[in-house]
Amino acid sequence: MKRKVIPKKPYHTSGYYVTKHATYDMQKRDIFKGELGYNLRKKPLLKTETRKDIFGRPAYKRFSLNRILSVINPFNKNVCSVRRFHDEELRKDMQKYGKDKN
Repeated sequence: MKRKVIPKKPYHTSGYYVTKHATYDMQKRDIFKGELGYNLRKKPLLKTETRKDIFGRPAYKRFSLNRILSVINPFNKNVCSVRRFHDEELRKDMQKYGKDKN
């Protein structure tokens, strides 16, 4: 059985920096380090285009097979936020970005 570790402070993994806000999200939503590591290492189900929020910060979403969605800043490779997602959210983003599941 693998250890399930929920991080308590920011850390580096797979060439990405997981921020304090993302670690707080992981604690609050019971997402383990291994689940996020899988999301960052393996080929994603969907990787959206880079978009800017209302404050001008660029980010893209990365959906993985283990139901984890991570929001990543592409310029400094910071993982800004982490959460689980539903099929409906994935389907909407696939339609929006022109991806077909087949």
